[in-house]
Formats: sequence, C-alpha cells, structure tokens
Amino acid sequence: GYTNTGTGPFTVNPLTTTTYTVTGSASNGCTASQSATITVNPTPTITLTSAAGTDNQTVCVNSPISAITYAVGGGATGASISWSPSTPAGITYTAGTITISGTPSSAGTYTYTLTPTGGSCTPTTSTGTITVSSPPTTSASPNPVCQGATA
Repeated sequence: GYTNTGTGPFTVNPLTTTTYTVTGSASNGCTASQSATITVNPTPTITLTSAAGTDNQTVCVNSPISAITYAVGGGATGASISWSPSTPAGITYTAGTITISGTPSSAGTYTYTLTPTGGSCTPTTSTGTITVSSPPTTSASPNPVCQGATA
C-alpha cells in the first residue's frame, strides 16, 4: 500500500491497475474517504522473432534477403513501417504477419522503422537496416593463343 500523512496532491506510479483509498481526518475527529482506481495500460511493443541479425543484413543486388519477422505485444494489433530513404525496389512488407522479405534490385543502404499500432500508450519501435551491395565490375576479353601455349 501507499501511505502519506501529508497534504496532497500525492503522486503514485503503479505497475499494475491499483485502487487507492484516500482518507482525510479533521482536527474535530471527523473522517472522509474516497477511492480511485488507476488503470495501467500496457505499452505496445514489437520484438524480432526471426533469427538474430536478420534485422541488419547485407546482400548483393538481386540476391534475396533472409525474411525478417516481428511479433507485437502489449495491446498492439499490428505494425506500420517507414523506410529511409525509401523502400528498396524488390522488398515487400506484409503487415498481417509483420514480415519483410524479397530480392532487392537497387544498391543502397535502407533503414526501416516498425511502429506498433493499437493500444493506448506510446509504443516502442524497432529499427533495422538492409544494405544492398553492387556486384563488382568484371571484364574478360578473348585473346587468341597458340595450341600448347598458356593464356
């Protein structure tokens, strides 16, 4: 319980829904009580459920990423995604399963932020990065050689 014999206002920080009763006493011996229930709403959360490291991966252009999956909790009902600087071409986000997947076709570094939706409190967010590398430039030119010679 919480006890304070001073004058209000009083501040409490419950971790779960709690009912508090305030009782006042006057110098004439009279008392009065009032109860108040403080409802504690959960904070919407989002947690990586795919393998560790899938939220920060590097792949080559036209190579698939390992699927990135998340789960929500704390009263959240889903999640929205934002990308910086933009959504990589070839990458999709499936809201129902909170999955990022695909085969990126443009080189660059792409950062995403997932924000839980639903719930009545300010949510926590989760971020990750997909780095898409360009393949090296190669060249080969045919040179004729004589039989038995090394090219």
